[in-house]
Amino acid sequence: MNAVILGQPRVDDGAVFFDGVADGIILDENPLRSVGRFRIDAEFAPASGGAAEQRFFHIQSTTSTDRLLLEIRVTPDGQWFADSFFSCGDAFLVLQDSACAHPLNHWYRYTLVYDGTMLEQRIDGRFECSGRMPGAQTPDTAVTSIGIRANGAFPFCGAVRSVRISTELSAPASVGGA
Repeated sequence: MNAVILGQPRVDDGAVFFDGVADGIILDENPLRSVGRFRIDAEFAPASGGAAEQRFFHIQSTTSTDRLLLEIRVTPDGQWFADSFFSCGDAFLVLQDSACAHPLNHWYRYTLVYDGTMLEQRIDGRFECSGRMPGAQTPDTAVTSIGIRANGAFPFCGAVRSVRISTELSAPASVGGA
């Protein structure tokens, strides 16, 4: 697997810290190659000082516009809410609920589960929103970026401790039930 390091993300206490300006990691790897169901659990801490729109995990097809993103939106009062995006062919789904805002500068678990029909978003195990997108599949060939969108836009300000990806829909024991 090849990796491109953008900027100077730093590693400290088991997490990678991104500056929200130029830091990111782009991997020539697709952890969800052509699957019709998946679960992503990300442990992350969005920090103050970042832009209003930030992408911290992105799988982007190398042959189409199909993609999967875990994003945040920062509110004017210094909170954030989750914003997930999944596209496959002509179908796409955006999940976000600005009423589900959280304080910055704390650790959270962002979970996204797709069972082949429904895409569901949870923060710290609590349901936030879901939507229907029957029959979608993740891209066959793709790159994965952490801390920034794969094209270098919308950098993330904060830390990522882990991203666990699986085709099993139940929570891993070490992450807790969701």
